Amino acid sequence: MRYAVIVTGLALWASAAGVAGAAENAPVAAAQDQVQRIKGQIAQMLADPLSEEALSAQTDVVNFAKESDRIFITISPKFFEFTESSYDSMLMAHYLAGATLYDLDHPDRAKDELADVPSALDSTVKLYRALRAKDPKFQHPFFDTIDERAQKGELEQLVQELNAEPADESDVPTDLDLN
Repeated sequence: MRYAVIVTGLALWASAAGVAGAAENAPVAAAQDQVQRIKGQIAQMLADPLSEEALSAQTDVVNFAKESDRIFITISPKFFEFTESSYDSMLMAHYLAGATLYDLDHPDRAKDELADVPSALDSTVKLYRALRAKDPKFQHPFFDTIDERAQKGELEQLVQELNAEPADESDVPTDLDLN
């Protein structure tokens, strides 16, 4: 009889420990699920930038980038020029999506201010190409240059070149709504 009590007690303890362990792991699992969901949304944004799914994913991705303690994005006028068009918030959302994806895939380099910029520019230029195909009148020399360099596989080199130039922050809007 004593053995049954001990075994039952051990079973209850193991069960309680398992529940406690599961409860402790629940936030980790939820965070991992969120990361996978965000990565999926970014993949949709990159695959078909003007689809309904991609457009609706932008808000989630931007909010995740703003709120996550795993994402470190430096936005500089060296690497992003506003077009003074209705597309600015979409272009910025794609910039953030590319940088976010890089930071999630390379957590050891997330705090490196320049490491995620090539990915951010690549994401942005994918949207720029889609916008140009939809609206051929929409054109911006900065993004044309990025597109040209991306096609040559020179985004990392371009980032180094742009980083060496002094920044002109006079045209950076302070009221851009990304949501």
